[in-house]
Amino acid sequence: MTARGKVLRGLISIIEILIIASLLFSFVYVFLNAKEKGDVFDVSKGWEISIDGEKFQDVDISEFQFPKEMKDVHEIIMHHYIEHPGFPPKTLRVYTRLSFVEVDLGEETLYHSGIAEKNPDGFLGMGYHFIQIPSDVHDTDLTIRIVGVEKGAITGLPDIALTTSNIAYTYFVDQNAIGIFCSIFVFVLGLVLTIISILYTHLNRDYFRLFLVGSFALSAGFWCMCSQKILQMFGVSIASNSAMEYYLMEMIFLPIMGYNLKVREGLTEKEKLSLRILLSATLVYDIVAGVLHFFDIIHYSQFVYVFYIIAIVDCIGMLFIGVHSVSSMSRSEQIFHYALSVAALFGFWRIIDYVYGNYLVKGNPRLAGVAFPVAVLVFTGAMLISYLFHLYDMVLTQAQEEALTVLAYKDTLTGLYNRVKSDELFEELNQDENTNYVFLDFDLNGLKELNDDEGHAKGDILISGFGQVLQKSFSAIGSCMRMGGDEFLVIIKGQQLPSEEELLKTYYNNLYAVSKEIQMDLDASYGIAYSSEVFEPEAEQVFRLADERMYEMKRITKKSRRF
Repeated sequence: MTARGKVLRGLISIIEILIIASLLFSFVYVFLNAKEKGDVFDVSKGWEISIDGEKFQDVDISEFQFPKEMKDVHEIIMHHYIEHPGFPPKTLRVYTRLSFVEVDLGEETLYHSGIAEKNPDGFLGMGYHFIQIPSDVHDTDLTIRIVGVEKGAITGLPDIALTTSNIAYTYFVDQNAIGIFCSIFVFVLGLVLTIISILYTHLNRDYFRLFLVGSFALSAGFWCMCSQKILQMFGVSIASNSAMEYYLMEMIFLPIMGYNLKVREGLTEKEKLSLRILLSATLVYDIVAGVLHFFDIIHYSQFVYVFYIIAIVDCIGMLFIGVHSVSSMSRSEQIFHYALSVAALFGFWRIIDYVYGNYLVKGNPRLAGVAFPVAVLVFTGAMLISYLFHLYDMVLTQAQEEALTVLAYKDTLTGLYNRVKSDELFEELNQDENTNYVFLDFDLNGLKELNDDEGHAKGDILISGFGQVLQKSFSAIGSCMRMGGDEFLVIIKGQQLPSEEELLKTYYNNLYAVSKEIQMDLDASYGIAYSSEVFEPEAEQVFRLADERMYEMKRITKKSRRF
């Protein structure tokens, strides 16, 4: 594929991505702004709270912090009197983390997660419980009991909301609109990039870089969708959503590390081996962690710190192994390096914030903010820009190489191929024994005398004009070359070759036309030889035969020439 073709294909790919991304943006924007009318009730104040038996009165759950002496809370019981006229129906939303939850209205149990009772070793996950309050229930006491099933599960009072049932999900979407938008956008963008890269990789292996960008966006976008609890709106359980969230969080490092190996220029074999060992170790950890979790041996949440350590080591490795000065990096590598540096700093800050918020200063567990989805969107954009710069630089380099190749094979005065090209064509003819071909060997008459009498400028016009004759006569069916000085050669291949009369008729017509155009008499001696004339022909033998015939013509016609 030519450099121009690669540029065109790359531009088409980019246009496809932009069109689909624009449609996606429009869809998500309309989806997020399609709000229904309904009521949201303030239930943050007036709670009676019991934390492992210690009671608190008239609590505002939006501001309440656990006392510092409460190191590891096991159970929370919350009471609140709610006014419920019955219509319209209402939905209670409760966020829990790694905990069993039970909701009572008066003396009747309205909802319980139940997993802990059926499978004490089961994974509960983190997410929202949407609890429908029946229309026939009126003003009554609401009791929420939360029991942590893993150490550190309860770090604060749960996030609670009460709305009319018709807006339960749209209110959730409205509260987390930016995070949900970024998550869906990155996921679909990754899907588009992955499909395009798979379709084009067989044409150009360099599309594998785009595949890595797409697979990162696909897995990172899906991870953000899980962290934003979007899948719960489509009936996915809290445990399944959380398991996928942990799994994808660990998997997104793989395409980043693969892209890092591709983008780093000048890596030594030892450095490549080090990065591949890190990538392999991360993959092994992901597999082992998945097996341990899904067989309820050790859940993701119980050894998440192992992942944090691996993630830190991976980031340090990508930022420092084989990295040279920024000024000597390509633009593609620079953009990726800066984006990776910022992402690593953001990740370190999030780890510190997680430890601080969950274990040092306990607060209300709730859905993660929009920071991660926005960061993923920005990093995906940086990876895509890095790839586009790489594509641009690659095409530019290939275009320069093609231009140099053309110059290496071209005669600058006539635009015909040179002797270097003839040697290559001779080799091709010798390798293909079944090819028929004909050589037309030309020697321009009178060039030396013209150079002596009128100067080399006139001689160059004569040479250039004869080059035009050969191009017009034979370039459509063969290869035209200037062998040097006043010597020219035409090679025509094919199963059915033109006869000598056909070749010369076209040649003489153009010889006359160009002579008239440049106002100089063009004349050349020639010799024609067909490969079929030589037993077990080789290109050099056929060329010598044509050359002998050319010199024979030159000798015979010498006396009749003007010079």
